[in-house]
Amino acid sequence: MRVRRSVILKFKGKEAKVDALFDTGSSFTVMSTRRFVELFKCEDWVTLARPYYAYLLNGNKIKLDKYVIISIIIDDYEIVDLVHLSDDIVTHIRKNDKLVKLPDIIIGAGTMDKYGIEISAEKGVIFRELLLI
Repeated sequence: MRVRRSVILKFKGKEAKVDALFDTGSSFTVMSTRRFVELFKCEDWVTLARPYYAYLLNGNKIKLDKYVIISIIIDDYEIVDLVHLSDDIVTHIRKNDKLVKLPDIIIGAGTMDKYGIEISAEKGVIFRELLLI
């Protein structure tokens, strides 16, 4: 199941409102390296000693070779989690001759499980056990 909505990302004193896709089918939380740099004007990430590869919902294989620890604010809740960055994620696709913007971040099942986040087709994002900011 997937739900799309706005969240705020906080990294090293900077905040950015972004479009997030909460995706129970994704095992990891990930965003485009290019989009991260656009939002936070820095390249302050941790590079993995050895990259690994994963697949997106559309079947595209992506290289995961860096990550950041970032705050994600959802309504009045703040979580801190590892977000993988990938150079292989595009920010837009062309669909039926229209340019379609993809979500800025995909929040995967691992993050949702860790912080007690559930999603519902009727209610959207639901919090079970998160602490208020």
